[in-house]
Amino acid sequence: MLLGLSIQSIRSLQAQIKELDKAITRHLEGIPNTLQTIPSIGLVYAAGILAEIGQIDRFDNQAALAKYAGLT
Repeated sequence: MLLGLSIQSIRSLQAQIKELDKAITRHLEGIPNTLQTIPSIGLVYAAGILAEIGQIDRFDNQAALAKYAGLT
């Protein structure tokens, strides 16, 4: 019985992940970005990066964004 419940929970979580991926895809279709052209950056990572950055025009230049991201 415990094994059956575990399998059911796993299947439910997998279905929720698919739904979230679809929602992320729909949301990102309206946002122009080039993040997905970078190898290993998919929809979820691109959405996370865009969410963290917020409005890109709040940065004066590329250096300001790099500093915000901790890259410089």
